[in-house]
Amino acid sequence: MRWMICVSVLLLSGFAWNAFAEEGKPLEIPIWPGVAPGSEDWTQKEVAYANAWDHKQMIRNVTKPTLTAFFADPAKSTGTAVVIAPGGGFRFHSWENEGTAVAQWLASRGVSAFVLKYRLLNTGESQELFEKGQEPKGAAIDIVALGAADGRQAIKVVRQHATEWKIDSDRIGILGFSAGGSVTMGVVMEHDAQSKPNFAAPIYGPGKPGAVAEDAPPLFIVCAGDDKGAANGSVKLYTDWKAAGRPAELHMYSTGGHGFGMSKRGLPIDHWIDRFTEWLEVQGLMRSKAATQQAKEPTANTMAIHKGAGGNVLITVSSPRPFPTINSAAVLYVGTEKSCSSRYAPGGAQTTLIFQMTPDEFAKVKVGDRVAVRYDPDSQEEWDFGQVGKKDLEN
Repeated sequence: MRWMICVSVLLLSGFAWNAFAEEGKPLEIPIWPGVAPGSEDWTQKEVAYANAWDHKQMIRNVTKPTLTAFFADPAKSTGTAVVIAPGGGFRFHSWENEGTAVAQWLASRGVSAFVLKYRLLNTGESQELFEKGQEPKGAAIDIVALGAADGRQAIKVVRQHATEWKIDSDRIGILGFSAGGSVTMGVVMEHDAQSKPNFAAPIYGPGKPGAVAEDAPPLFIVCAGDDKGAANGSVKLYTDWKAAGRPAELHMYSTGGHGFGMSKRGLPIDHWIDRFTEWLEVQGLMRSKAATQQAKEPTANTMAIHKGAGGNVLITVSSPRPFPTINSAAVLYVGTEKSCSSRYAPGGAQTTLIFQMTPDEFAKVKVGDRVAVRYDPDSQEEWDFGQVGKKDLEN
């Protein structure tokens, strides 16, 4: 088997590790330095298998939490990242249906995604006994708390490497299904500055424990009305967030059951992922910060030349930015020559200045001459309005 080094050495929370990925497969990144705290004596072996009903990949007996990275194409990247926590009742991970398929969808749309393999209960070595529900009985473990700890550490890792991975550190969220929804809300309800998610999406999760914080992140909640184990909790989660004055969006589909993930059931619920990307768009997370800023920027300054009364020529310059207060007349420069002073023409937010030139003055204007305005005769600051074109001289 051939192997390729994807990342030689990375530093995570003060520890170094070598990261390798099998050729053609995503990079898998350990999130803890050494053994994950709270499971130091775990010896069960991780098992990957295909489920019996649609043969999609599942994973059980996780003892070493990792992130599997699906980086967005740099040409499409929005700078947004999502940690994805698959469901499975803390017995297994629905790795493909609620993990990698979601990550691939998001990455193809410019959102880097990281599938979290959080710790699970020991379900034994035998696949046959596991499928029969005949699992080993061990000591009581607060597996939900361990899963939430892995969720917090995952966000820390992504945030620590935000610059390296072309991610904005204030655009990191977490999305979780079912038990992964418990992990998601565990992170939302308890975190520090480095592990705080900027947004969260519990998908048919169990709800939330505790009070809603004043700075609780925006939530995107999805569930089916016929999911008896999650519907009421999803509604309560939404109403609690709204009562606390925090942003939340709830999609409660009439039918769909539990565990639909990315599978297709021929129902409206098949399109929940489209609603999620639309929600990200509304949050301003589906465009890079540079693209968002560019969209906010006013359009370019404009210039028009046309005939006025008495054979004179009017040059109108407009800018979407408010013009500075002019204590003395603004001056128009065409080419390198000072041409004339101006008067205001009302233009609201896109203020317009109109300059008048005599036919003799305009006769000196050439194609390619730069048009600029200086607002203060004592200042060298100028606003550029482009160049004179051939058609300008023909008008």
